[in-house]
Amino acid sequence: LHVYLFSLAGLLYILSISWPSFMGMWVCMEAANLIILAGFFTSAVFVNRYSGLLGLILVSGVSSGLLFTGFMSDSYSWFFLISLFLKLGMFPFVSWVLVTLVNSPWGVFYMISSVSKISLIYFSGYLSSLDSSAIYLSFLLSFLLLSNILLCGLVNLKMFLALSGVSTGSILIIFLSSLGVGTSLLFLGVYMCYSLVFIGCLSWINVGLLNTNKVILTVFSVLGVPFSFGILYKLLGSYYIVCFSTPIVAIWAFYSCIEFIYLAVLIFEKSSVIEVW
Repeated sequence: LHVYLFSLAGLLYILSISWPSFMGMWVCMEAANLIILAGFFTSAVFVNRYSGLLGLILVSGVSSGLLFTGFMSDSYSWFFLISLFLKLGMFPFVSWVLVTLVNSPWGVFYMISSVSKISLIYFSGYLSSLDSSAIYLSFLLSFLLLSNILLCGLVNLKMFLALSGVSTGSILIIFLSSLGVGTSLLFLGVYMCYSLVFIGCLSWINVGLLNTNKVILTVFSVLGVPFSFGILYKLLGSYYIVCFSTPIVAIWAFYSCIEFIYLAVLIFEKSSVIEVW
């Protein structure tokens, strides 16, 4: 049942970017968000589902209200930016969104961190008309905070993937504001594949037993050089991000390096202990 509901939500996100009016787009996006809430009521989840559910309701409700207000009136354009920062988990809302993601079942996690970003394509033209200084500042502060979380140590791979979702959203918004729809869609499509493969690998590994074949296959699917979704995702992001200023390129390069180091360590470490990922 949840597969059908998530498929319907994904279809609504796709329809939202082709709608001719903002009202139709907004209704499609909100309907998809409501459908995703059903994913919290699966038969067995190993997370604090009520914390995640409450977080998603608050994030979705507040950001949607700000988005509607900001888009309908030029006098409140800052509301529009704040709503996108909240939806994507950018500074100053990083912790709020991370808590929501790590307390969500995997299906809901994937929909929030990856598929829901499709609807942002609709706002490419509007973002390009705004002053980009606020977007770049939030991007830099978001990556500094994400880098600090990585350097302080992670508790599990789900938190790692949550950080990856927030960082991807931060990159996507600067791509939309400066590089256009085509680049943003390609980058988002690659990330959605990467995230799906990553989640599939985590659920496939037999937790508690160090199965060498499965661990090696997982590493090469996510990290393998030169052919893996993880490498393709990083190479594509790096190819486009060099168009931006030096601080943005530098923080992206720094974050990407420590992210890959931690991912390799975590995959080998967590595959050899009894732990719920």
